[in-house]
Amino acid sequence: MKILVFYLQLNKDGGTEKVIINYYKNIRCESVVFSFLVQKKGGLDDDIIANGDKVYVIEKNALYKKNLQKFFLEHKNEYDIIHAHMNNDIGLVFKCAKKYGNINHRISHSHNSRSDLPKISKLYKVIRGWSMEKYSTNFWGCSSAANEWFFPRNHMKAVVVNNSIEVNKFAPSLKAREEQRQKFNISPDEFLICNIGRLVEQKNQLFLIDIMKKFIDEGGRAKLIIVGEGHLRNDLVQKISELKLEKNVFLLGNRFDIPDLLSASDIMVSPSVYEGLSIVNIEGQCSGLPCIVSKYIPKDVDLGINLVTVIESEQSEIWAHVIKEKLLSSDRKLVFSDEEKDKLKKYDIYETNKRVLSMYLEICDGYVW
Repeated sequence: MKILVFYLQLNKDGGTEKVIINYYKNIRCESVVFSFLVQKKGGLDDDIIANGDKVYVIEKNALYKKNLQKFFLEHKNEYDIIHAHMNNDIGLVFKCAKKYGNINHRISHSHNSRSDLPKISKLYKVIRGWSMEKYSTNFWGCSSAANEWFFPRNHMKAVVVNNSIEVNKFAPSLKAREEQRQKFNISPDEFLICNIGRLVEQKNQLFLIDIMKKFIDEGGRAKLIIVGEGHLRNDLVQKISELKLEKNVFLLGNRFDIPDLLSASDIMVSPSVYEGLSIVNIEGQCSGLPCIVSKYIPKDVDLGINLVTVIESEQSEIWAHVIKEKLLSSDRKLVFSDEEKDKLKKYDIYETNKRVLSMYLEICDGYVW
């Protein structure tokens, strides 16, 4: 079976890229071959090529449609499936894949429940979205909300495919907790609050700084770590300085020790203004962390192990109060019951990827394994 994956760009720090690469690494084998079609070169391209697989770059320019047609003619009858992730050009790509590449199975995959596009771009999305739904044969999404937003005409046909993580990798570690808290100079009477996400409007970290200010002003003893990079970094640095929170708030940039940081933390706070799912809160629950989330994060994120609290309010005072209440109630889990472990498996990479492979085979219907 040969699968062509279409996405904008394969970078190392994106949530959607993490899902794509999870599928690639865990489903890829002698009988399942992945290739990638992207619009820009990315940081993961060399790793994929080093594995002996293909990354095709067709840049978005005036010749884009013509170059797509040429590409699919050159690769006619080569692919069984094209699997596209969150892109306004899916309709055009799928039309060319069907007409020139003879690819009969075309999966659109939603990873978000809203966007920050300006009005003219939203109109563009509506037009492109109609084309995408017309030429898609299968509709997948990371949550019901993501399906409803991305597939307005076909969300009832859409399938929820859970984003996957290595559940065991995020198991709480007392050793990591002690080491990391020592690094951040967390005293015994202090709490460590964490937020993980790109520094962009969607993640709402400027509001999180306001929450932290209220928390500190009301006598709370805590430090906040924000993990991620993005164009709002300078705005965050400025706000931290203006509110005199330099000793309480730390921007850590992109990190590769997320499980250790989660083990060190006492609570995760995510005031996002929209999400497809919020995989970081799944990771947080796997680490035993209480997770405070906004009403805009899909309810699918709650694994049912009493760790997720949804805040309806957009007032920083309310958030600060709930955070303080949760921290003082000592809800952090260090051990899971067997029933809770079964609930965590819902997002386990091995279980999810078995399901995705099964769905690929079912879509092809008759493919000889």
